[in-house]
Amino acid sequence: MLKTIEMMTAAYLEMAKDGKGDFTSDKCGDELIKILNNIPGPDVLKEMYKKKQKEN
Repeated sequence: MLKTIEMMTAAYLEMAKDGKGDFTSDKCGDELIKILNNIPGPDVLKEMYKKKQKEN
């Protein structure tokens, strides 16, 4: 998940830097904040891990 966030961040920053289209630095910031706010907390991740272990 961390690698995905890094890749999305880099892509968003590159789009905002190029200044092509309507992806402005404000939109870039908004999207990055949205991504970071959707990262589950440690307790949620722990439950997801337990559930996956039971499935295997």
